[in-house]
Amino acid sequence: MRPSIISLSDRAVSRVRELLANDGNAIGLRIGVKSGGCSGLSYEFDYVYEGESRYEKVICSDISVFIEPSAVIHILGTVMDYVGDKFSSKFVFINPNAVSECGCGGSFSTGG
Repeated sequence: MRPSIISLSDRAVSRVRELLANDGNAIGLRIGVKSGGCSGLSYEFDYVYEGESRYEKVICSDISVFIEPSAVIHILGTVMDYVGDKFSSKFVFINPNAVSECGCGGSFSTGG
């Protein structure tokens, strides 16, 4: 049995719900990876306004998460969390496939 492509922590679910509610038209969240950053790959995400059949769709709580096909191998088993304090907040990814990450956590490498 293959692990879930991605899961969201309770904090991430709460924050994504807020963002989707503020947008009003989005039906979910799209997650992908792109070349860039100091370690080779970086996460990218955006709103989804209509279903895309080529994407892998994962339901996390009641949130539809659409994963770009090319990203699946790099993020399989990843947990998306949301962290913050009174000065900053951001989404972070706990990725079991990452063999290296940059110091700020914005980019990673899977070695593959």
